[in-house]
Amino acid sequence: QSAIKSIGIAAQSLGVRAFLVGGSVRDLILGRPLSDIDISVECRPENLLKTPELRGTLLVSASDFGTAKFNINNELIDVAMARSEVYPEPGMLPEVRPSDIDNDLARRDFTINSIAVSLCRENWGEVLDAFNSISDLRSKTIKVIHSKSFIDDPTRIFRAARYMARLDFTLNLKTQNLLLGSINSLKNLSG
Repeated sequence: QSAIKSIGIAAQSLGVRAFLVGGSVRDLILGRPLSDIDISVECRPENLLKTPELRGTLLVSASDFGTAKFNINNELIDVAMARSEVYPEPGMLPEVRPSDIDNDLARRDFTINSIAVSLCRENWGEVLDAFNSISDLRSKTIKVIHSKSFIDDPTRIFRAARYMARLDFTLNLKTQNLLLGSINSLKNLSG
């Protein structure tokens, strides 16, 4: 908690917002143990390291996609720039641009991973749920956010299968039809 709070304070000192996102929020809601901590910030993650709150934090890794891994007091935390994505061709790696949390949640694979919780002091713990993600978690339903989801990123087909097995969830009918209609998109993936 102290590492998460430090990131929230560091983001606020830069005038940006920070959120616990994705699988971290999903697993908390489901009462599952956290395997990793994912945070989205509305800036490049490395910018946070310039603040007094994160002095001494070790940058373990960083990528061109605006993601980084921090070591804060021996806690590994994944911090990603809130971003939007454009897929130049189906199955290709996306082009990413800095964005806000709303666009960041809209680019994600499934509604169950499109939840955010504010880490800022003034609205600590406020939940953003624009895609009825909590309802889908309660009904154990996997839904894509947009109809081109499996075409843009065919690896989502494998992630859907993994969530079905690991979480004992089912695909809603529309998502199932989109997945089956996108199987040929797997040929667009590189090795």
